[in-house]
Amino acid sequence: MTKSELIRVTAKKAGCTQETAAKILEAALEAAKDALISGETITIPHFGKLERRQHKGRTAYSPITGEIVEMASRFYAGFTPSRSFKDRLNRETE
Repeated sequence: MTKSELIRVTAKKAGCTQETAAKILEAALEAAKDALISGETITIPHFGKLERRQHKGRTAYSPITGEIVEMASRFYAGFTPSRSFKDRLNRETE
């Protein structure tokens, strides 16, 4: 599903215009990004949890240069689905 498809479906389910749905989606995504960047966890009941996670730094081999390089640690967004969401996913795919 693309972003425009998500906006269209959201507008239909909410009974509003696509422009309104797009503004709400953009605001929600910006709020989520800001929360994750500041280290907060976003918990949505019956859906899951988004949280900022960290890859540890490591030593790696560069096949291009043949050198061993140090890779710095970095952050990424991780998602953990709720139990009810996982159960529903598995029930509906069987």
